[in-house]
Amino acid sequence: MFNFKLIFAIGTVFNSINERLKQIEGIHLGILIHSLRYKNKKEGIEKKKDFFESLRKEILLINKDIALFNRMIRFGLNKFTNIEELQPISLTSIKKIIYKHKGDLPTETKGFDGYASDLFAENDSASSLSRKNTIMKLQNVLFITKQSIGNFAKSLDKLKEPYGNILESKNIREGIKNEVKKSMSCYSIGLIGEATLIIGRILEKLTEDYLIKLNKRKRINYTLKIIKEADFDTKINLLKKEKAISSSQYSKISAVKWDRNIFSHSSKQVDIKISIKDAKSIISLGCNLIEFFEKK
Repeated sequence: MFNFKLIFAIGTVFNSINERLKQIEGIHLGILIHSLRYKNKKEGIEKKKDFFESLRKEILLINKDIALFNRMIRFGLNKFTNIEELQPISLTSIKKIIYKHKGDLPTETKGFDGYASDLFAENDSASSLSRKNTIMKLQNVLFITKQSIGNFAKSLDKLKEPYGNILESKNIREGIKNEVKKSMSCYSIGLIGEATLIIGRILEKLTEDYLIKLNKRKRINYTLKIIKEADFDTKINLLKKEKAISSSQYSKISAVKWDRNIFSHSSKQVDIKISIKDAKSIISLGCNLIEFFEKK
């Protein structure tokens, strides 16, 4: 039921894009850019061509990943709005910058230190300054894509709003937090039915845990068999009957249970639609109730 393959695929492609960008900055803009040292115009044209072709291959791979990533985001997050897509790298701009690179005629250098300084653009020669300028221009083009990655990450934060600060709560056990994280992962890629289902399952477990605690404290008198074999509806009715939860809490748990049941009991032939507004409300209710039970 859970599309964890899609979650994994999105994460894998996202990491691939980031790693390839780092490689371009480290290898092409950090090392290979210094191959743009030439003695004459003809040699310069050949070196620019070689450098561009090498960079072009890497950019095409990144842009291919970006196109795939954006398709997966549209598919997975089509229920949400204001989710930023990634911007591809402009090959046209990259090519223009590289082929306009000029003034890179090496000057006379003294000794190995002088040669090394000029080779890695560490001095103020015309050759070094020209490469530094080209690096800066290329970085500005890459920045557009890098900025879109940051914007995408920020837009995802909005998808965590229904969960509040539940993961920061010291009252909640790590095992429960891990289950909440699964719900958040589903919700963040548009699998809102699965997200509400997980929250409902967490609550059902916590109602059972609470009944067992009450039984151990001698506040109620039910066998463990009755508690463990009871369905969700029976469990919350027992809690209400024993006045372990208020009428308001009973209504809220029932609402979460209702949405969970709708999704978990639906067949593939039935198109069950859970609105974003309803999902936010149910998840927010569920998280508040999770914290309530975990404090008990």
